[in-house]
Amino acid sequence: SAESAFLLVGKVRLLYFVSSVKPTSANPNDVIKFSMLSNTKKIFNTLFSRQERLQMVWLFLGILVMGFVQMVGVASIMPFLAVMTNPNTINESKQLSFVYSYFGFQGTQDFLFWLGLTVLILLILSNVVSAGIMWLLRRFANMRGHVLSVRLLTRYLNQPYSFFLNRNSSELVKNT
Repeated sequence: SAESAFLLVGKVRLLYFVSSVKPTSANPNDVIKFSMLSNTKKIFNTLFSRQERLQMVWLFLGILVMGFVQMVGVASIMPFLAVMTNPNTINESKQLSFVYSYFGFQGTQDFLFWLGLTVLILLILSNVVSAGIMWLLRRFANMRGHVLSVRLLTRYLNQPYSFFLNRNSSELVKNT
């Protein structure tokens, strides 16, 4: 959710203090690009372990699979609707004609039933895949928030007493 993302950004700011990087180029645009890329890479490597970065790669691949399965599910509706509105489409389309003859359907009603069932199964499968990937994404995000909270709390606990004298305790608790 947006609220958890906002809290995560706040935790990132507290955990990591961006250092100034001095690029060699005199071009101001290169300075901005270099420092942003360098700082982004530093933050990324500081916040995520090697295992977490590998998990992000797998999640990205899962998102690509989810997109492909969604596309197949939605695209499978069109042949079904075409056959439903005009049964002669079976004879006009090479793919539908091949499927019709390969499985040996006796009539268009049987073919329409099995085509509809196939479309339904594809749509259910695409929704199951999407739900699974979304669950993994949310789990990953929530676990990263938990890890950052634990790291921040550990930093707080390792601070000297003088650190807490000038800070509001409710702010420190809210950050974790």
